[in-house]
Amino acid sequence: MSNTEVGLGNDNGIEQLQHMIDEANHIVFFGGAGTSTDSGLPDFRGANGLYKGANSPEEILSHGYYVKHTKDFFDFYRENMIFDGKAKPTEIHEKLVVLEKKHKLDAIITQNIDSLHQMAGSKNVIELHGTSATNTCRRCKAKYTAKWMLGTKNIPRCTQLVDGPGGQKVACGGIVKPDIVLYGEKLPVRALNKAYMAVKGADLMIVAGTSLVVYPAAGLVSELSEDCKLIVINNDKTGVDEAADLVIHGNILNVFKQLEV
Repeated sequence: MSNTEVGLGNDNGIEQLQHMIDEANHIVFFGGAGTSTDSGLPDFRGANGLYKGANSPEEILSHGYYVKHTKDFFDFYRENMIFDGKAKPTEIHEKLVVLEKKHKLDAIITQNIDSLHQMAGSKNVIELHGTSATNTCRRCKAKYTAKWMLGTKNIPRCTQLVDGPGGQKVACGGIVKPDIVLYGEKLPVRALNKAYMAVKGADLMIVAGTSLVVYPAAGLVSELSEDCKLIVINNDKTGVDEAADLVIHGNILNVFKQLEV
């Protein structure tokens, strides 16, 4: 690949990005936390990220922590990880909707759980790490909204009526777990397979707002065909910069504001 690395202020980089998008017919957008920061949501590992404190994301949002410190997990989750009404889509999300409607964008693969792409109107969104918009009872599989979760305290318990002793209806009482993939849990097979299929059929992949350190999601880039172009837009360096055809270091929203779609 012929690698070009530019800063955001380089007009040639924006022009090259615009040209590559105009020429592509099967674009896949792979986004991380950096695509949501301008919506008012903190990223994980940035300079002002959510986890600058003593606890790492791997610990607090891990399956082991959820099992061993269930109440503390939910206290943290309700305070920091539910975005219902806290954020709105930006021009990043809106322009991706336009590209999808023009049948140039095949899929959005996201590591985010905020559902901002769906809120903007995108249809083919592959959520590798699940969503904070819904929650599921571990016992009876009843579904609950993010608003319901916000209204709970301590460990949220299912209120769905089920058959009890003597045929009486009783509250299920199972733990209601967020529909997100915790560290230590496997990614949903269906979503991962859809992501692999989208990547294999792409002629342009745009990676934006992710440091590409979480696997197996980060491994999707290695599935690109030889003819597929790769663009990386991120504030910091990533593990695939050297393999990319174009790298733009800068704010993603500022980049998308300069695009015509």
